[in-house]
Amino acid sequence: MGYGLVGCEIKKSRRENGMFSLPLRLLLCCLFLILICLVVAPLASDRLPINTPEIVMPVLEPEIVDPIHTVVTTAIPAASTITQQKDSIIDQYLKNENFNGTVLIGSQGNIILKKAYGMANYNKEIVNQIDTKFLVGSITKSFTAMLVMQLEEKGSLNLDDPISKFLPEYPNGNKITIHHLLTHTSGLPYYYSYNYDTPILKVINRIGEIPLLFEPGNRFSYSSPGYLILAYIIEKITGKPYEDVLDENIFQVAGMDNSGYFHRKTPDIKIAIGKNNYGTTMDLGGSIQLTHGSGSLYSTIEDMYLWDRALYTDILVSSETLKKIFKPYVSVNSYDFYGYGWLISDNGKLVSHSGHISGGGIGIISRFIEEDTVIILLSNIEAEDPEMVDRISRKIKLLLS
Repeated sequence: MGYGLVGCEIKKSRRENGMFSLPLRLLLCCLFLILICLVVAPLASDRLPINTPEIVMPVLEPEIVDPIHTVVTTAIPAASTITQQKDSIIDQYLKNENFNGTVLIGSQGNIILKKAYGMANYNKEIVNQIDTKFLVGSITKSFTAMLVMQLEEKGSLNLDDPISKFLPEYPNGNKITIHHLLTHTSGLPYYYSYNYDTPILKVINRIGEIPLLFEPGNRFSYSSPGYLILAYIIEKITGKPYEDVLDENIFQVAGMDNSGYFHRKTPDIKIAIGKNNYGTTMDLGGSIQLTHGSGSLYSTIEDMYLWDRALYTDILVSSETLKKIFKPYVSVNSYDFYGYGWLISDNGKLVSHSGHISGGGIGIISRFIEEDTVIILLSNIEAEDPEMVDRISRKIKLLLS
């Protein structure tokens, strides 16, 4: 009501006095606009400072990615991006090394890479696959050592037992202990060749005729015949063939369904046929049993991964027994030690074992304990450099970093 009265008075005054001429109206409008600016400007300044710089969105240029030399620039890249980049880098590295076989990398209980390269059988043009079986050579020794430690845990033998307890007629058998055989400190020779059909006990007796290289326990000297003797002792204590004890107490327990003891007539087309340095195809029927208990097994990368996982648990032996297995007992060189069937490196941070089949075949399992990372390489090609798989394994570990 008040507003209406004011309006009436304005109209009346304008009619009576003629105060609101055109120039005056313009002046009043300008004053009104200035008043609005003085009121609104401070309110706007509370929301956006007058000197606030303009935010300009950059124009992104398309990136050309080199799969071998990719540099990650984001602070926290997606996990899938990391996997793809490292997959590409490792894949190219293995191709550059002409790697022929299978590879598996596991980290903290997950398989982060597994691949197959090259040929499993050159004559039949069969390519390697993830489930291809390979002869693992001296990686067998880790399994033989586990069987011995299972018997020790059960009280069936003592590590300080002389082998004369099981081989009464063996020369120097009272000097050589189970511990000496496990740690390659027995003084026995590096290798001994014999015919495929020769009974194992007869082979052991012939090895006993060879003079010891040194007094047992004095130093490290790698000896495959020592593990052949351990396999015989396992058979004598259990009353079963070595391969049956292995299958019942390790393979079945760990779920390693694609691993076993290789026989000359093993009917399995998926066992990779290797080549040596001269391109000659390996004769699977020739000399494999010459390494009974020390190099007689076959496996796959996935089964070897199950083996790795089992060694973090007590399904095979107790944690205390595992500590004995991975204890560095004897110096191999200035930076490596040997436990029971395992090479101990980097102050116990790395435990590994490689295998080499003369005539075609190499492999390695490298377990980086602190990081719970495992790298497994199995190949059916004999390398000119016996340490090739160890070198490749360590390089892959660096590429993962």
